[in-house]
Amino acid sequence: LRHILTRDLAYGKETMSPDQGAQLSSAFLEQVGADAEFLTNLTGPLVGDVSWQPLSQATFDAGVVAVGASSAFMLWVEDED
Repeated sequence: LRHILTRDLAYGKETMSPDQGAQLSSAFLEQVGADAEFLTNLTGPLVGDVSWQPLSQATFDAGVVAVGASSAFMLWVEDED
């Protein structure tokens, strides 16, 4: 979650500070609760040979869906080459 917030998907350049990414990630996780299940379209490591199943028509996209007992949240990012 923090990685997709802090790095651009096309080139891996920093898009926000690691502290900002950690704060946003924590805020997201607080909303879904400890019992949440998490889903993503990414497979493999987040650096190097990563693969994914796109949700959008963007060149790159990545995200996390969190499903809790009483709510669901989705964080999705897109990038173009």
